[in-house]
Amino acid sequence: GADDNASGVAGLLEMARYFSQNNQTEPYNLLFIAFSAEELGLLGSRHFVAHPTLPLEQVHFMFNMDMIGRYDPDRGLGIGGYGTSSSWASVFENVQAPVRFFTDNAGKGGSDHHSFYMANVPVLFFHTGGHPDYHAPGDDPEKINYKAMADIIDLGIRLIENAMRQDKLPFTPAD
Repeated sequence: GADDNASGVAGLLEMARYFSQNNQTEPYNLLFIAFSAEELGLLGSRHFVAHPTLPLEQVHFMFNMDMIGRYDPDRGLGIGGYGTSSSWASVFENVQAPVRFFTDNAGKGGSDHHSFYMANVPVLFFHTGGHPDYHAPGDDPEKINYKAMADIIDLGIRLIENAMRQDKLPFTPAD
């Protein structure tokens, strides 16, 4: 559907466009990857973590966007994984956004970041929340809040840039 998960894929593609065209040398390599079979038990991300293309010890963090298109200002953007590294506090320091957001410490969850968390990789997970059209035919493009989605992607870019200014983030178990 338009929100699950075309909105997350659109966010991934926009971030890949931004980082490939920003004319900066990034201090870390960026791997943009989309996984399949999340609803079947995180099969794609679990496979990647079990058979990574680079040692997981070298992975700075995992950033996941899943269903970021139905922003509701009363709820705000949920950002999970805040407790998975003691460094997230400094990454978020002085970060403001036109969208309201709140953080959650948990690293576990029903999306692909869970596989990385279980492999001791710090994670962040962006999600605008469930809605009546979840996994239903009514998850249509006209219900997406495109302005808020662009603001959410910009927030993600700022957080990634802040995180890349730091040494490799330490992993902290957070249940």
